[in-house]
Amino acid sequence: MDDEEDDAPDGTGDDAPGPENGDHEQESAPTRAPTWEEVIECANLAFLVGGHWHRVAGRLKGIVHSRGLDENDPLLVPLRRGLNFSLDPRAGDHANVDLSPVGFQSARQALSIKSVPPAEVDAWRTLATEADHPAAKAHFHDLLFKRGGPQALHHAAAAVASYMDVARVDHYVPEGDGEEERRFQWNAHSRNLAMGRALSLRHVVARDPASAHLVEDSQRLALARLGQLLDDPEPHIGDILLLIRLLTRGRRTLASAQALTLKALIESAVDKHRDRDDVVDALVAQLLLLEPSRATELNRLRVQVRLDLAASQSRGGVRMIHLERAASLARDFQIRDLHDEAIRQMQRASASDLDFQTFSTEGALQAEVIAAEIVRVSDGASWRDALTSWLKTGSPSGNAEANRSGARDVARSSLVSQLGMPTIVYGRDGLPRWTASSEEDRREHELIRHEMFSVQFNGLILAQGLDAIAARFGVPKVDELSLFLSHGGEANFELARAFSKALLRYWSGDFEGALMTSALRVEAGARHLAVALDEAAYVTSRQNAPAVYVGIAALVELLEKHGLDEDWKRFLLTYFVSPAGRSLRHDLAHGFGLEADEPRVEAALSLRALGLFVYAAWQPGKDTAPPTPVLGLHATGVVEAVSLFACHVRTGVPVRALLRHEVNSIIRLGRRLWR
Repeated sequence: MDDEEDDAPDGTGDDAPGPENGDHEQESAPTRAPTWEEVIECANLAFLVGGHWHRVAGRLKGIVHSRGLDENDPLLVPLRRGLNFSLDPRAGDHANVDLSPVGFQSARQALSIKSVPPAEVDAWRTLATEADHPAAKAHFHDLLFKRGGPQALHHAAAAVASYMDVARVDHYVPEGDGEEERRFQWNAHSRNLAMGRALSLRHVVARDPASAHLVEDSQRLALARLGQLLDDPEPHIGDILLLIRLLTRGRRTLASAQALTLKALIESAVDKHRDRDDVVDALVAQLLLLEPSRATELNRLRVQVRLDLAASQSRGGVRMIHLERAASLARDFQIRDLHDEAIRQMQRASASDLDFQTFSTEGALQAEVIAAEIVRVSDGASWRDALTSWLKTGSPSGNAEANRSGARDVARSSLVSQLGMPTIVYGRDGLPRWTASSEEDRREHELIRHEMFSVQFNGLILAQGLDAIAARFGVPKVDELSLFLSHGGEANFELARAFSKALLRYWSGDFEGALMTSALRVEAGARHLAVALDEAAYVTSRQNAPAVYVGIAALVELLEKHGLDEDWKRFLLTYFVSPAGRSLRHDLAHGFGLEADEPRVEAALSLRALGLFVYAAWQPGKDTAPPTPVLGLHATGVVEAVSLFACHVRTGVPVRALLRHEVNSIIRLGRRLWR
């Protein structure tokens, strides 16, 4: 019923002739100057049939044209200009309803109440005094109040009284017309705005002792209006919150009985709208202003509402969202029992309960391209050369700047990005791990998604490359690998030996073992390199933080100062620690995370990350490692050779392995010289 409007009398309804209905003959018909009585009548009719604050200006235009009046006549211009302002709700931390410029406007007409000519202000005074419709009286008294002057308080009080009349009456019957079917309905939202404007002016009318009673009257009427809204089966929830905010903002002017009534109404609103956690949050915020001592109880209510919403959901994904929000709130408010209950319910959910849907797309990639990439990463005449080629491959996540550009292009065409919808990332445990809620978060998430496509493809190439090396040259012995990867023992032999063992596990088909032993040593590799570069890479005073070390993210920041490429930085962060990425380091450390029964690709990616630091340890701070040395070409004499041999033994290199390495080197040298 709020939007029902009958035809206006005297042909002033929607079908009235005028420029809005394309009647060109009417537009070109001669016009005449109105009288003051006609201007007042037009104002009353416009507000009578308007039904909404923002429709009145349009209704006036039709009425003026239907009567053949000159809309640019000096008597009509003040009315038209006054209707370029309308009530506008501004509900925020400080709820308010105010007059704001709306409707038609042009560069020649500055919609500023202060700049209205005095002659037009005089016309507003006449309209406010002689108009009969309460909405018209309220509107022009309000304009005069905002204009200011010695009578501003009087106009504010008159506006409040008339706004209250608008809020009370839901329909009007034209004077002299007793037929019920001729009533004109005023929109409920517009009546609530009138009530809100009356409350917004309370602090003004309170300054005038003669009008102070309007403060209590407006509050009493607002509470009654609020009760009616709560009884409405389909209320305008924005209006409920607006009136509650306005009443709460003026809580110091509420009588004791009114304060109790307001609390009861808010409690009733909470009970009625427990199916909307955002509404409950807004209502609880107002209750906290009225009763700060109930903070613990009301915060607990907010958490419980989310738990109840989760229990009412049949879809697992939606249920998980409510549970995550409940757990997060409970953690913030330190409500341990509800936090634990939310977590327990989240843990009970299986992947099938979450109703995840997989969307995939396929792109053709020529087999020759893949084969060429595999040859590139395993190229060499020996396993040493081939492994060196493998260790010289770039970051699996690709070029950082190219990824950013690609992510921006995707975001521009993504409906999810354009709508600003939050994205939730779930971990391997099936629980929410990270939510992209801000614009910056969404950009980071899109970039990481872009990077992970490259990581998966390059991980497959790296795995195929390792397979090719073993197929062509066989599997080297661990001592030979350790010596080679430690640059003949000059670099970090312990790290090289760990890498060698992980490689052998991979080549034996123990992909899980290769993954575990390489991924968990990536941090150690970064730490060894940072120490070699004379960076503070350890936590001091560990007695205050036992078993705590500087993590991968912090170590990467240290290494970046020494020239660590951004491409590698992005891969290490995205793949090992980012909650929006793979987060492999955290998943493995906490007992989650195998991507598949045989995580061959993840093992190859982890080996490549560890190989970065093994390779870099040969010459810390340089982008490329030197070529594999051939012992014998750089002889330094017996004393130097013995000293070097002893040094290698002290660092843990087995004597037999050293001797075997020297013999093999001499044999290779002889073969080259023979050729």
